[in-house]
Amino acid sequence: MHPLIALAIALLATPQNSPTPQRTDLWRVIERIADETGFRTDLDAMVTHMDGVVKQWAIPNRSTRVVRGLREPWAVPEISDEIRAKLESPFKPRAVPGSKGPPPSVSWQGFAADVASLCDVELAVEEPEAWKRVADPAVTGPALVAALSDLAVALSESASAGFLRVGEERRKQLSAVHRQYSDIRFRTCDPKVKATPEEERVENEVFGDLFKTRLAASLGAAAIALRLAEPAFLASLPARLAGLTKPSAPSAEFEGDVLAIAGDSPATRVVVGGKGKTIYRGRAAIVIDLGGDDVYERAAVVDDGEALVSIVLDLGGNDSYSGDVGPAYACGGVAILVDVAGKDTYRGGLASLGSGAFGGFALLADYGGNDTYESHGFDEGFGFGGVGLLYDRSGDDHYDGWGYAQGSTEAWGLGALIDGEGNDTYLADGHFADSYGDSGPNVFHGASQGSTLGVREMNAAGGIAALIDMAGRDEYRAGNFSQGGGYFFGFGLLADDGGDDKYFGTRYSEGYGVHQAIGILHDKSGNDIYTTRTVANLGSAWDEGVGWFLDDTGNDVYEAGGLSLGGAANTAFAIFVDGGGKDRYTSPDGRDTQGGTSDSSYHKMQSLGVLIDLGGQADTYSRADRKDGGLTWQRWFGVFLDATETSFDRLLKRPPGKFNAAEVPGRDT
Repeated sequence: MHPLIALAIALLATPQNSPTPQRTDLWRVIERIADETGFRTDLDAMVTHMDGVVKQWAIPNRSTRVVRGLREPWAVPEISDEIRAKLESPFKPRAVPGSKGPPPSVSWQGFAADVASLCDVELAVEEPEAWKRVADPAVTGPALVAALSDLAVALSESASAGFLRVGEERRKQLSAVHRQYSDIRFRTCDPKVKATPEEERVENEVFGDLFKTRLAASLGAAAIALRLAEPAFLASLPARLAGLTKPSAPSAEFEGDVLAIAGDSPATRVVVGGKGKTIYRGRAAIVIDLGGDDVYERAAVVDDGEALVSIVLDLGGNDSYSGDVGPAYACGGVAILVDVAGKDTYRGGLASLGSGAFGGFALLADYGGNDTYESHGFDEGFGFGGVGLLYDRSGDDHYDGWGYAQGSTEAWGLGALIDGEGNDTYLADGHFADSYGDSGPNVFHGASQGSTLGVREMNAAGGIAALIDMAGRDEYRAGNFSQGGGYFFGFGLLADDGGDDKYFGTRYSEGYGVHQAIGILHDKSGNDIYTTRTVANLGSAWDEGVGWFLDDTGNDVYEAGGLSLGGAANTAFAIFVDGGGKDRYTSPDGRDTQGGTSDSSYHKMQSLGVLIDLGGQADTYSRADRKDGGLTWQRWFGVFLDATETSFDRLLKRPPGKFNAAEVPGRDT
């Protein structure tokens, strides 16, 4: 791409002439400390420097939220809350005006618009004529099946607008190339394995195609397709499809309790299964299964550039989903898999279980049951220049992804995993080699659990990634670059709303921002345990990054490495806040832990590392110069505050002079 074109795109994605941003109470506390200890001018210079960073890196497809978070590091929690509200909306639906009774447990109304907003895409939705017949309760039996077939064709045509500039042959190749690229990334994650010249060519071509596709067309089609996932529509299907005549001729692609097969191509085919066991092997635009313990060997897959819509609606049963491709994978187009109830098992290889690439929209949504998700990477809510989503409404679920999984992205796009309730386990470790090669024994790459990685060598900005668990006692374990973090112009978050949780992280984890990116981990309540094995975690930032860690309440345990617990280096912002409880902090004694900073050789400008513990309960710190009830600072610039006040509003009411902290040894040049 020509540099001037890249600059124009970046400027269009950057708010211009915005009003002076309003500081939060937390940031005003930091400014008060800076005023009274004499480094306010330097703090303001850091903020100005980050504005220059945004202007310097005029790369395409930057998220406007990343741009704002870098310019206004105090706004990261607010941005995180906005992202959360949009992503959680299907599980927090509002009552429909004029309707009686409580709102449904799930609703996708307005969701496509929220996704478009998060991806900085203009959403345009055209309702096809076929939808009116699908929505009409008087249309039943074969007529409904035919209407669904017409709807699939209309949606596929709508989604194809995103590929007009790609060319038909290249469009057909993209899925195979994407999975080839994913395999290359898996193998070359090991620093001892070098890509061949042919593999380097594939990587370069992939990123060229990445920016040629358009997500808006897929989201426009998804806005209509998501109406099929509404609980009221799904509940109406058994009655509307009653009386179908079973096909007279058997099919090797669809076996068992098959009630209807219509359409003569993958783009038009609609298959309806009954309440008995059905085995699905073939390609179809829409599959509706009314119940039973079913087996899917192909489910909700868009991978050939021709049929750009694939939807599976399963109304019940303990089902098994697997396949050579997918389930729930969209390379362009729209792939939606909805399972209403049952104890289900989802297994996929590379790029599956809610994986969207090259402008694709992929959604796997499970509304109930204790489910198991297992996959091999680039999955479980993963976006690569597209949207990949995994939603599980309830149940005690187990998620096992090798890497680049569980709410993650590589390059621009959106990847998210949203779990509504239940005691869940998340594992993304043990398979991808340590990309550094020196992180220690049994350390692996993760890039998972609310983490987004841009690709600097390709000038590809990161996207938005989120893992949100809304309730339950949960366990998280992941390799390097995981658990709420961003790398190179990405925004990653991990949010947990409640329960006594356990987190196990490694290098760059649990609220990190590195190389001009943003990350945040926010746990709202519970007695939590955070354990890390290496450096850079628990609210850390490196090289013009912004890292946040927030734990609102509970008696928590923090076991960290260096550059942690509000540790920053190389002109970065790291903010760690514990909102209350009897907490224990353990880390090395280096100056970049527990509210401190270290090396600033990259840019010859200070960093900001902050640890604030509110509430006044008895806390313990491993650093000798960190005390319960203490306030200290160090040059270039570390801030440590253990406060009796329970809020920043109350902290701001301290009289002048009460933030004049004791200086402790630290970097002074």
